[in-house]
Amino acid sequence: MRVRVFNSLVGVLGRMNGSGPIGDSLMAKVPPPPPPRPVGPRVVGASGVNPGGMAARSAAMPNRPVASTPPPQTAAAPSPRPGVSATPTAPSLASASAHVVGPFSEGIRNLVDSIRGSDAERKSFLTGVFQATEQILETARANVEAMRADHDAMAAHLHAALAEGRAELADEVAELRQQIREDHQRMADNLRADLAEATQSIRDNVAALRERFQAERAVVAADLNQAAAIWREFAGRRGR
Repeated sequence: MRVRVFNSLVGVLGRMNGSGPIGDSLMAKVPPPPPPRPVGPRVVGASGVNPGGMAARSAAMPNRPVASTPPPQTAAAPSPRPGVSATPTAPSLASASAHVVGPFSEGIRNLVDSIRGSDAERKSFLTGVFQATEQILETARANVEAMRADHDAMAAHLHAALAEGRAELADEVAELRQQIREDHQRMADNLRADLAEATQSIRDNVAALRERFQAERAVVAADLNQAAAIWREFAGRRGR
């Protein structure tokens, strides 16, 4: 029973530690349970009662009459119906009690016998349990420390990568700003050059139009003077 208790404890701690069932590897450190001490003749009856144990000890005490165990009462068989067999097919209550109470009583006796071990056996058993528990805790502590170291290394790596990414992003932003500034300056220079060229072209066109207008004006003035002279000559001839 102590082996099963220790195995269950090791299995639970092993699952909490994350290393799986390790009770088989630690069972070698635990001494086997002592053999059960004889208490009396064990004759398990149909009802699971040990007549050689408690009944014998009760009979040995003075002025304590031993009560006789009445025979088990069985239910009366129902009257057979037409077409139904009178022989029951299910097991009787006595046999079912023997299957249930017998192993239960045997397990209780084994538990009591295992607890009745000597002090050295209990000390050896507890020492093995404590050593195995301490080993499991040390393994869990080592796993936690390893996980913490991995977490710290990952955090440092992430911080370094984040700092490097920030530096690269700052360089790219500065380069982009410089490129935008240069593009704006280039566009402004091009606009100024285009505006100066357009202004000069307009000025040249205005000067050419002015010269043409002056030439046309001179031609028109000459034509008007010639027409006036012809008119005066015609008017003089008519007055004569």
